[in-house]
Amino acid sequence: MSLKSLLYLDSFPIKEEDIMRKLQEAYAQHKEVIEFSHNHKKVAVRISNLHPEGLMRGYFDYWSDRG
Repeated sequence: MSLKSLLYLDSFPIKEEDIMRKLQEAYAQHKEVIEFSHNHKKVAVRISNLHPEGLMRGYFDYWSDRG
């Protein structure tokens, strides 16, 4: 599943690289929510305390060992 699909941005004309850049910028600026808009659609993404680069590297085994 792509990042665009996970964030419900499939119909938005934005590249995944641009999404990650915006997420990194928002994280660096300590924002809690970032909004994407296109035509009359808006998608708000709440940013967690996890660093976006760590999310994209696939550290799924970290969470599976904490049971």
